[in-house]
Amino acid sequence: MLSTDGGLPVTVGRVVYGEALPDAEARNLRGAVHQIFDGAGVHTVERRDVKGNMLTASRRFAVDHRGTPDWSGPVALEAETFTTSSRYDALGRATQAVAPHDAGGPDPRTDVVQPRYDDGGLLDRIDVWSRRPLPAPEGLLTPDTADLHAVTGVEVDAKGQRRRVEHGNGVRTSYEYDPDTFRLRRQLTTRGATALQDLRYTYDPAGNVTSIRDEAQQTVFFGNQVVEPSAGYTYDALYRLVEATGREHLAGAPAPTGPTDAPRVGLAHPGDGTAMARYTERYAYDEVGNVVELVHQSTRAGAGWTRRFSYDGPGNRLTGARVGDGPAESYGYDAHGNMTGMPHLSVLTWDHADRLRSTARQVVVDGTPETTWYQYSDGGERLRKSTDRSGTAAAPATRAADRRYLGGFEIHREYAIDGVTVALERQTLHVADGTGTVAMIETRTAGTDPGAAQVTRFQYTNRLGSAVLELDAQAQVVSYEEYHPYGSTAYQAVRAQTEAPKRYRYTGKERDGETGLYYHGARYYAPWLARWTAPDPAGLVDGPNLYAYARGNPVGLSDPTGHQAVDPRAGSHTPAPAAGVRPPPPPVPGSTEAAYLEGLQVGRAFGQGFRDIRSGFELLTEHLGMEEAKRLGALDKFWAAVGGLPGPPKLDTEERTAAAYRGYTEGIAQGDAQAGAEALLTSVGFAAMLAIATEGPAGCMEPARPASGHGSSWPVPPKPPGFARGWATWRWRSRRTRTVPGPSRRQSNWRASTASTSVTT
Repeated sequence: MLSTDGGLPVTVGRVVYGEALPDAEARNLRGAVHQIFDGAGVHTVERRDVKGNMLTASRRFAVDHRGTPDWSGPVALEAETFTTSSRYDALGRATQAVAPHDAGGPDPRTDVVQPRYDDGGLLDRIDVWSRRPLPAPEGLLTPDTADLHAVTGVEVDAKGQRRRVEHGNGVRTSYEYDPDTFRLRRQLTTRGATALQDLRYTYDPAGNVTSIRDEAQQTVFFGNQVVEPSAGYTYDALYRLVEATGREHLAGAPAPTGPTDAPRVGLAHPGDGTAMARYTERYAYDEVGNVVELVHQSTRAGAGWTRRFSYDGPGNRLTGARVGDGPAESYGYDAHGNMTGMPHLSVLTWDHADRLRSTARQVVVDGTPETTWYQYSDGGERLRKSTDRSGTAAAPATRAADRRYLGGFEIHREYAIDGVTVALERQTLHVADGTGTVAMIETRTAGTDPGAAQVTRFQYTNRLGSAVLELDAQAQVVSYEEYHPYGSTAYQAVRAQTEAPKRYRYTGKERDGETGLYYHGARYYAPWLARWTAPDPAGLVDGPNLYAYARGNPVGLSDPTGHQAVDPRAGSHTPAPAAGVRPPPPPVPGSTEAAYLEGLQVGRAFGQGFRDIRSGFELLTEHLGMEEAKRLGALDKFWAAVGGLPGPPKLDTEERTAAAYRGYTEGIAQGDAQAGAEALLTSVGFAAMLAIATEGPAGCMEPARPASGHGSSWPVPPKPPGFARGWATWRWRSRRTRTVPGPSRRQSNWRASTASTSVTT
């Protein structure tokens, strides 16, 4: 329960288990979650198999699309019930997924996705049946009857890295890797003998991408300039991107990047005579990784611009920006560090869990502006996005449009002026292969618009997972897009202006047309600012700057969840998980699996936090000596920082608490396993590291918040027994290895000395 400003309790969520059901055992719901009452409505699990896999489930939305339901009393629900079902084989792999559908509605049809696996257990093909009449199939369908063969073949090498993927539109993508480093070297997409995409990558010895060239694209000659389809990247000593070169479209005088990217989107191909030019972008950072200046220059005279950023006080909050001599842009924040105002958004409000609740572009004197509302599941996944028209006291606001997210299935509706009558409806089915979205099938199911009744978008991505090329079911080009390093669009061409706009773009994430922000799950990202709109709810797991994107390396890293930047190709050798309608949903809250994963996440945060704290202190003593570090108070700060790291979750049952503890201990090992003796120094520099060690983190960074979004720090557990012994052992061994260059031996000594230590709170 939470309390409103007036002190009244509000129940924002409720979980019901299946024990009370008369047939709970037959439905395998004993000890399992049956219903979840969340921020968008009610999710009901009707049946599971003996392994706990969800077989049948349904979702009903609340009538009120604006606020968070109060489940302490009755809540009005819509009549529609969206039901989905799945099948699994004896190994627990998904073999069929039936998309959400309303069996009692006016459109009794659904989509069916069936993945198939080879003898080694890896994904081999995916078949799709689109708009199949209900009822849902009672068994597996014959693959030959499918409407779309999304994936027709997958080939992997001895390391499990994908070598070839074939799609039902006759297009093949091949991958080549460096034989020594296993880094992706070439990605070739062909239609017959025609190369549609031929990406060539080069790297520096540290693994940073230094150049990308698409050999399938033609060199363009415009304005006495040669515009090649290539990009180059330069990094500083901390591996932050400081210079990037590439090509972009010139629509008149190019405007600075912003929320819309309108001058560069929806254009014809350069071969039709539109203007292209080479660009150079340079980035300057402060000591903690904030971008302080972005200089954009073009080979076309007078086509450059510079955006400067200002930060006020602790916490790395962006407070102002200015392009050249233009007007100053200001940004506001709430007490938790969430943005509450941007130049193009007059309103940004946040809910009790620090999730974006509403946005508005307009500024009105009387009444309410056109406002977009957001609702989320119990686990924080966005389930509904609704836009209301502007309103006054005489003419109240009515709903103009909404989009519902049901796993890998979306329903977009536009409403008549009464806000009730559906004027247009489009459904989108996402088909995933375990590594990302393979295809999206967009179908108009009600009303009319200038676009085609159904469009299939096969997405072909780059190394980051950004959607570069889209082809239809006949392998004809639907769209093509190139990006600046931090995610704004450099150039986009489309087949027809009347088709539904491309929404899933940079790193494969959805860019909201209402705000220009990318939705990454835990947070929203502003590409033209190269930063997040809210601090990291996971705290310091991604470094001391809670707003910085990808630690200043957006070419090599991506952030799929909004919590932590990762190398998207680092795990490419791992066999892909079972495929279906997008990756499998997260475990149901209340299960032991969910408890284990919760403990694993918290343990990783502890391990990574302790790694950085330990590494910072180690480097400090290397530079200053132990006695000077003690005199400056760094040892006390070390133990205070360790005491502020999160302890293992204590949950509602002993079984779930034990599962969480297992995950917690494994997470500590994983979090501390990454080589990080230079991590803090690399991130902030020695001066800032000294300030952190002697003054504490508060003077240099936004305080970490717990996962719930409340408070200013993690809960402080008692000092873990065994750490003092481990620290003394490490300190003794570190004296013996101090002259050894590099961190590896010191780190291995530390891990060896603490390997048998029991970490409890």
